[in-house]
Amino acid sequence: MINKPTLSVCSKLTIAFCVVLLCVADVQAQDASKSTALNADEEQAQKTERTLFEQASLLVKQNKNKDAEEILERLAKNNNVSVLTNYGIVLIKLGKINSAIQVLSKARDIAPSYYPALFYLCQAYKSAGELDKAITATEDYQKTLAQTKPQAAAKIDLELNKLRTERDWQRSIAVKSELDYLEEASSPAIWTADSMPVKIYVAENRDKEQLCEAFRDWAKATDKKIKIEFTPNADEAKILCSWTNDASSLSSPLEGGETLVSKSQDGKMLSAKVQILQSEDPAERRAAALHEAGHSLGLGHSSRPGDAMFFAFNRDAFTGELSKRDKRTAKRLYESDLEELARIRNQSRQESAESNSPIQKAIDLNRQASEFFAGGNFAQATSLLQQADALAPNTQTIEENLAAAYLRLADQECIDQSFTEAEKHLNLAATYFAKVKKFDKAKSVYRDLANLSKTLKKPLEEKSYLEKELELNALISPMNSQSASPNGSSN
Repeated sequence: MINKPTLSVCSKLTIAFCVVLLCVADVQAQDASKSTALNADEEQAQKTERTLFEQASLLVKQNKNKDAEEILERLAKNNNVSVLTNYGIVLIKLGKINSAIQVLSKARDIAPSYYPALFYLCQAYKSAGELDKAITATEDYQKTLAQTKPQAAAKIDLELNKLRTERDWQRSIAVKSELDYLEEASSPAIWTADSMPVKIYVAENRDKEQLCEAFRDWAKATDKKIKIEFTPNADEAKILCSWTNDASSLSSPLEGGETLVSKSQDGKMLSAKVQILQSEDPAERRAAALHEAGHSLGLGHSSRPGDAMFFAFNRDAFTGELSKRDKRTAKRLYESDLEELARIRNQSRQESAESNSPIQKAIDLNRQASEFFAGGNFAQATSLLQQADALAPNTQTIEENLAAAYLRLADQECIDQSFTEAEKHLNLAATYFAKVKKFDKAKSVYRDLANLSKTLKKPLEEKSYLEKELELNALISPMNSQSASPNGSSN
């Protein structure tokens, strides 16, 4: 699913860091120092550790990260580099970024050549907004990876260039975004006076009142220039809010939710659909409520971890309330008219156009595509993403967005009964989803293609698509069976 337009380039520069799963990695360097002859007590101890590790892996898949944290914290006392790395990943998922940095740094110090630890250390630094350190960690990761996988290491040059571009961009806006982050906007939008009061439907949930309070907090920040009204009738609401337990259904679980917006080309909000990930953590629930409510009211991402609209939940920086920059941005946004928003949007595009960097141009195209996607113009979004893909090939975020655009375009073509075009775009969607290792999504598309062929009475094509679906099963099964054990071996 394509990401909603954001004010921060950060989420577009990161390697797609979607559902955080326990990494499965080789720790031969650590195991080499261990004796292969184990007595019965040691074997039993290792068996117990493997069992606990498997439990933690299952808990992460169920989004019970707090429970997984408790198990991994106990196992991490043995200083096993694989356990430490997985512990760090869970801490990132929980928003404990500083703790994640400490744990992953320890894993790196124990095994400097263990590249999974370096990779996730880079992710942690990016989640903390520390791009200089993220660049250093990525450089170390590249050097380590080059020893065994030189071709993969060469591709990291693109990621490093993107990180440096992001760092330079943040420095360039540091002065003008000191008070608020509206200037960071790629596509600011507002609910106009003729849409008010904006009617909001919130599904029944234990956190219903908390989400309603988040909307009221944002409305208050605008000096009540935006007027909201909660309604029990979903059919009349402009903003629909619900909850989910399925982290894999979200394009960016680091936010703790997802908001899909529909708006006009001139920046007028038309509708929004909010989905929040269920959590047992009160701080996570509050942060997700503020963040997604902000998106549904037209705000994008901030580049600073202390703001509610920072692209990832950062427990260490989050205060539980809107920051001063959040409040100023909301107030200024709703003091602006559509003409002012157009000026901000055009200025952002002009600055990007003046850059000679292909990566910067690809980022700008990706932003523009997000706007067209949100407005339902999937053909234009696809065209822009194809251009971005050509400028910055093998960029996972762009490729995943392109796959999502192809899929939505095909849906539209099926409705219009343009089945030949739909089949072509579904094939492209499946290819790109498989390329970025979203095998479940690729499988689903091939199943759609098989159903389409069956409807069109093309048995040979139907059989071919079902075979491709089975081929993906063969790729997924080994990945699922490699639930990492504490010593890094697979079961």
